[in-house]
Amino acid sequence: DLPLPGETIIPRNLGNGFDTFTMNLRTSRTWALGEAAKGASKTRSSVTLSVEARNLTNRVNAGTPVGVLTSPLFGQAQGLTGIGNGTLAQSANRRWQMQARFAF
Repeated sequence: DLPLPGETIIPRNLGNGFDTFTMNLRTSRTWALGEAAKGASKTRSSVTLSVEARNLTNRVNAGTPVGVLTSPLFGQAQGLTGIGNGTLAQSANRRWQMQARFAF
């Protein structure tokens, strides 16, 4: 709708959303097992152990605030922000994941 004469015009993108911060960490270690075959430069097999932490600081990132001026929820977030690859967050909690890989 067009504004009426004398009505205050709110410029586009006037307000700001909430800030976001997330920190992920992954570390791994590989151990070689067995002897290398004759003429081969690699060992026969290996074991890799890794640990991954998502949202290491355990911070909740609020989603986009409601932008409808007449809404009683104006300016409040009603969900969580997308975290990584544009997908919505399943949980704002810190998550740990451990992995073991055996290569032969």
